[in-house]
Amino acid sequence: TDALTLKLSKNTDVKIEDDKLEDLVKTIEHDLYVFYSRDVGTKYRAKYRSLVFNIKDEKNNGLFRKIINGTIAPKKLVEMSEVVLFCHLYERVH
Repeated sequence: TDALTLKLSKNTDVKIEDDKLEDLVKTIEHDLYVFYSRDVGTKYRAKYRSLVFNIKDEKNNGLFRKIINGTIAPKKLVEMSEVVLFCHLYERVH
């Protein structure tokens, strides 16, 4: 929640209601938990840190916007490789 909330505060042209943001975060966390077979070990934590890093990245607004507007579903986000997450740096989304 903190990463998306921080990013929203810096991108005032992107809007989402607080309750919808909360639901989105819960869904992402649930899908991450399920993706790693309910094991919150090393791989789970590494993926969580990677997602937070990529969401917070000032240059990666394409990824952030796609998460907020629903273009990238939470399940798909969780399944994305590091390379795919990084590739969103080069997209221009306005």
